Amino acid sequence: MEDISNEPLVSNDGDGRQNDTIKLSNYLNQLFHGTTVEVHRVVHCPEIDTLVSKRFSLVKTIEKDEAVFLKTGERPITKDKFCIGKEVDAIDYHRKQLKEIEDEITEKQQSSDLPNTCVALVTFQTVQDAFHGVQGLINEYWRSERAPHEESVLWEKFHITHSSRLIRTILVNIFIFFLIF
Repeated sequence: MEDISNEPLVSNDGDGRQNDTIKLSNYLNQLFHGTTVEVHRVVHCPEIDTLVSKRFSLVKTIEKDEAVFLKTGERPITKDKFCIGKEVDAIDYHRKQLKEIEDEITEKQQSSDLPNTCVALVTFQTVQDAFHGVQGLINEYWRSERAPHEESVLWEKFHITHSSRLIRTILVNIFIFFLIF
């Protein structure tokens, strides 16, 4: 295996995110003797948060539409434009919207013009390999952390946008202020 320890791991010469990911993957596989499974560079794309929130709302709407269909036996109807559009099958209409949003999310994720961040997600073959990986990367250039256990992550909170979370925090603080005084 060639020595790539003197090569920059992240390039800023516009050759794309894929090349950076390959360099990082090769470096980590060499460093940890092939125990890494996947390496993903994290990119900055705030639009994805908005799209994921829309997707989550649509999934909930589709679930409600399907529950109505199962309960009544009739497919729910909605308008294709707000209040003035023609009536269409709600389940088909919302599934079409969901497909469009998922395609847009995929397009954003695969876009090579998104700026890289200084974060990478690395998956190891075993927990022991991951432990050794975290210990092996502690130096002045790398900061590594183990991911939280999947049961300690509140997955249902991921659809809440930053602005929504900020508004909720402000409202709760105002409520507590008036409650105390």
